[in-house]
Amino acid sequence: MARLRKLSAAWAAIVIAALFTPSGGAHGSPADTAPAVVTPIVRQAAAFGETPRLRRLHVDPDEASRTAHPARPTRDRPARPDAPGSRAPDGALVTATGPAALTGPATSFDGLDSTDGGGIYPPDSNIAVGPHHVVEMVNAALRVWDKAGAPLTGPTKPSDLFSSLPAGNLCRTHNDGDPQVLYDQLADRWLISQFAFVSEFSPPYHQCVAVSRSGDPTGGYYAYDFVMPGNNFNDYAKFGVWPDGYYMTDQQFVNGSSWGGDGAFAFDRFKLLTGDPTAAYLYFNLAGHAEVRGMLPSDLEGRPPAVGTPNTFASFTATEKGDPADALETWAFHADFASPASSTFTPTSTVAVAPFDPIDTNDVPQPGTTVGLDVLSDRLMQHLQYRVVGGIAHLTTNHTVNVSGSPDPAAFRAGVRVEELTSSGSGWVVKNSMSFAPDATNRWMGSAALDRQGNLAVGYSVSSSSTFPSIRYTGRAAGAPANTLGAEQTIFNGSGSQTADESRWGDYTGMVVDPSDNCTFWYVNEYYPTTASIGWHTRIAKFKFSQCTAAQTVQAITGTVTGASTSAPVAGAMVRTTNGYAAVTDAAGHYTLPTTAGTYALRAGAPGYLTTTRTGVTAPSTQDFILTPGRHHSVSGTVTQGGGPAQGSTVTIGTLTTTTDAAGHYAFPVVPVGQQTVEATALDLCHDDASRTVGVNVDKTVDLVLPARKDGFGHTCQVVSAPYLQGTTVFPLTGDDNDTSVALPFAFSFYGTSYSTANVDTNGYLSFATTSSRGSNTALPNAVEPNGAVYAFWDDLYVDSPTAQILTRTLGTAPNRSFVVEWRNVRLYSDATKRMDVEVVLKESGQLDLRYRHLDPALPLEQGSGATVGIENATGDDALQYSVDAATLSDAATIRFIP
Repeated sequence: MARLRKLSAAWAAIVIAALFTPSGGAHGSPADTAPAVVTPIVRQAAAFGETPRLRRLHVDPDEASRTAHPARPTRDRPARPDAPGSRAPDGALVTATGPAALTGPATSFDGLDSTDGGGIYPPDSNIAVGPHHVVEMVNAALRVWDKAGAPLTGPTKPSDLFSSLPAGNLCRTHNDGDPQVLYDQLADRWLISQFAFVSEFSPPYHQCVAVSRSGDPTGGYYAYDFVMPGNNFNDYAKFGVWPDGYYMTDQQFVNGSSWGGDGAFAFDRFKLLTGDPTAAYLYFNLAGHAEVRGMLPSDLEGRPPAVGTPNTFASFTATEKGDPADALETWAFHADFASPASSTFTPTSTVAVAPFDPIDTNDVPQPGTTVGLDVLSDRLMQHLQYRVVGGIAHLTTNHTVNVSGSPDPAAFRAGVRVEELTSSGSGWVVKNSMSFAPDATNRWMGSAALDRQGNLAVGYSVSSSSTFPSIRYTGRAAGAPANTLGAEQTIFNGSGSQTADESRWGDYTGMVVDPSDNCTFWYVNEYYPTTASIGWHTRIAKFKFSQCTAAQTVQAITGTVTGASTSAPVAGAMVRTTNGYAAVTDAAGHYTLPTTAGTYALRAGAPGYLTTTRTGVTAPSTQDFILTPGRHHSVSGTVTQGGGPAQGSTVTIGTLTTTTDAAGHYAFPVVPVGQQTVEATALDLCHDDASRTVGVNVDKTVDLVLPARKDGFGHTCQVVSAPYLQGTTVFPLTGDDNDTSVALPFAFSFYGTSYSTANVDTNGYLSFATTSSRGSNTALPNAVEPNGAVYAFWDDLYVDSPTAQILTRTLGTAPNRSFVVEWRNVRLYSDATKRMDVEVVLKESGQLDLRYRHLDPALPLEQGSGATVGIENATGDDALQYSVDAATLSDAATIRFIP
């Protein structure tokens, strides 16, 4: 691994634009350079689409072409030899700890693991947290939980978010890694990104960016494919949220091979939030400047900075590499999307920090193996958090250092260096600089953040020859003595070592602060439950400082947006403040900006309408807007499903949203002139969404048919209303992971084969082809048993007789008989308080129903958030999956499968 190099005087010849010293001085004193002007590159998205709801995505037609790399490559960068001389002792070593500053984990649960992402390693663990959700993205998998740890979706391939892009687009067919997920609390939106390529040695290279269309991460997304400039492979991309843009850095490799310097990007946030296909990025190329590498953009948490404050980028320098000082270098990226040539990327400060040794090695020991682990100490680790506390700007980050004072790998010991800088307007200065290494155990792969009071937390990996790789954290209260940390806390103790030859241990981990209170920290990292080459698991936990109790008070600006010509509500209008708060109106034209007390300038606009502005607006207040139409026409039509009207289907055109009436009709009176995509969402998981792109140059009628989903055999399904049929005969099957054969009262045809018996399993399914019992559910189809089955509620269930029973019943007369298998009052094995009634109704016609009763709508696990629902053939290569690990079930809905 290469080491980051200094910002030398040579920067003067290439630095971008004139020095930028922002009003209010939130960024440090300028570097001593005389920069020249360089024009940024501007590039518009290569492809755009509007993707259906994440919670109902199923296998993409291009699934077979998805990539899966079993081991992510390590790319060599030009080596910089160590400067002559011995290693200096760490100048900020923390060997003694005070009392525990942080509470123990309040919540801790397993996240994604290596089986979810195609066995790719190392895991790039990161999470984002919103008001109600936790989203984790690791390598080739994505999943959403509620804050109690209950899954709301199954593990999903990130490429599924890009299924609306044109066929063959790499973003919809590839999962190549370096995932990023962020929550934008100024707009209540989620950003998800990864890169894509055919071959890392063959351009073009792609950055796939998806932005949620609402505050619900299980909902729909705007999907973008951005092609990277030149032949620069976009490795190790890192994102940050900022009021005027989504900022990104990458480590560039020319044709995926030779080191090409860092890249700095700004994506047009407001266009991404509104689903504008013309969204673009601004890009500054630092190629040829090997002294600049491993940068991070700042990532805003909490209140926004002053209007016009540029995003701060940072990296470090080290004397061990011949640099003048151990320091943090900062830059200011001012993005001007209206006039891209006016954008600037400027060095702002060199902040000397306590001495450290950035030696990079793969010599972190583990029990029971000679394989060491890589510390990745040549860069700042995710994130570079920006937070304003008491009117003072803070930057918080971390990196791994050698605390042994020796260049001998045998003596190497890793510690986590935490850097906290502050600025009150006259430049960045060091507030805290701490290398946490209180004992002989190695600590590395960290992530750090501040809460709203300025309390600091850092999470990391630990390992030694006697300690399996585990996950811990520590912290420092805002009022504690400078450069100190409290006693260490444990999130999870690993019980295995990683033996893969490449020694890679993650590329990053993730610490974020909950926007609901700006006090609670959430952290994710990896561990191994058993020793294996590839067998990582991730663990998600939350914790806080007990003194951080008073949440920031939201003083919202709310209102309604209507059209001047019709006085009707305008759905999909964006209302935003000049300092970055943004909201999109709902179907009633209503919006809520989550502002704090203060005075703001507002801007309101919508597709097909002229933009209006308003200044001197105080929060809280109500601000209604009446928008004047621009060039526009109407778009209307009917949405049908299964031959009848699709009442209640959500129809969208960009940010415009409406709902179909009882006749399936919808209407948009004002739609801007040009190419527009009309999309209708399916009412249930038995149908797919439908969309159609039209040129709006006159009033248009656009009818949409929501197509039925089918398996290879031809089964379809419907969600209908049908009475729950109680079983009457107790079936002799109880306990856990048991199954017993039952004789059917009639021959039942399933996937073209006639069956006279079935095996009833305690885990909520019956199989016609196998007798194995399995409580661990999977997605369908899956060649692993069970197969040839009807999965009413496949989860780890427990029939604890006499409280729970399985019953059967035969109804009707030939040839219209029905056979009921009911799991009554069955419980989850992991929780006796969660009970439900589930049944399969086999019909002599070949149809079958799945019916439910006593499902608590407040409990996702009872609605199927841990279960598989659907049917599968005997060989496990064809299935119609209704849902997997998603809370989709209810008492009122019967799922009917039709051959």
